[in-house]
Amino acid sequence: MAEHIQSGKCSRALDTWNALQGVLQRVPSPTGTLQPRKAADRRAIERSRDRLAKALDACSEAGLQRPQGGTARSLRLPNVLLALYRLLSALAHRYRDCGHLLTDNLYLRVFLRNVDSKSRELVRLLTHERGAVLEERSPARRQLTRLSLVLSHIATELSAFFPHGVYEGESVEIRERDAAAFWTHAFDDRVIVPWKEFLEQISQCHQLDSKHEVIALQESMDLTCSGWVSVYDYDIFTRLFQPWSFALQSWKALMLSHPGYMAFLTYDEVRTRLQKYQSKPGSYVFRLSCSRPGQWAIGYVAKDGRIVQAVPPPTMPLHEVLQDGAKQGLYLYPDGRCKNVDLSSLCQHTRSSTSSPDEPNRSPIPQICRE
Repeated sequence: MAEHIQSGKCSRALDTWNALQGVLQRVPSPTGTLQPRKAADRRAIERSRDRLAKALDACSEAGLQRPQGGTARSLRLPNVLLALYRLLSALAHRYRDCGHLLTDNLYLRVFLRNVDSKSRELVRLLTHERGAVLEERSPARRQLTRLSLVLSHIATELSAFFPHGVYEGESVEIRERDAAAFWTHAFDDRVIVPWKEFLEQISQCHQLDSKHEVIALQESMDLTCSGWVSVYDYDIFTRLFQPWSFALQSWKALMLSHPGYMAFLTYDEVRTRLQKYQSKPGSYVFRLSCSRPGQWAIGYVAKDGRIVQAVPPPTMPLHEVLQDGAKQGLYLYPDGRCKNVDLSSLCQHTRSSTSSPDEPNRSPIPQICRE
């Protein structure tokens, strides 16, 4: 596979790269792409814990719900902060007598810098917009939801790189085979790369047509908003938009142009959004699953007016789920609009590229489970 990529399997790779050079020159390098100067030692971890503790205090003073439990998957912001605090505590405990092993860990250095930045941003928001963050439809509340989701992803990523407090970054796998071949060819055994370097590599085999698409792709892939792309972020992206050969076509169709896609929405917010369409069965929206990284969640109005939210199986691309669901009368009106999006062409291409004569026919409507 690496040989195919190297020899220019994508016929328009050279033209795409030449056209993108001007765009790359105009895209500012995010501050996160600078090499973090401070070592990732125990003192740096303790500083990050202190900032998380201040953020927890700010949540309490702003009247947000107190933490209940400490799982990283909970969407209550205090829970997410508490989960991060506990993860860093476990890490500090593990390396209390051998902190030198963390000094040159680039992933951890990027992580700590990002946690510090997000903690400061959160404290500023809760300090200056204390009343507004409690108002359901306010811009401050929207910003708070976005920060909650970003911090939740940061916590799940740290758990993947440091399970039980021990670094195992090299064990984080890319499950889509062709996507894994691309990463290995481009970045060897590195587990995190600057966004600009990643963009240069992906532009050689996938076409990006404008600066707008470049910026949107970074927002879709850099889920921790750090200015870097980790192997964990990349794995999630490639599972969301499988198969790899059509990843950017699927991304453009589903995230850039589909009216049913909702960015930075929670379970409760999807339910609220669909309530106005309860008299219009078949109305639907979709978002990234908050509890299952790398999977989608679809909310829709059932025939009896109930609002259902479900997670399709990870083995079936979302465009196939939506297209087959439309045939069954489940997903007809994206965000209540009268005209649905025809994804049949994309489905035809992806099914032909992944089908195997030995593979059994898949059920047109996958069995889905409630999130």
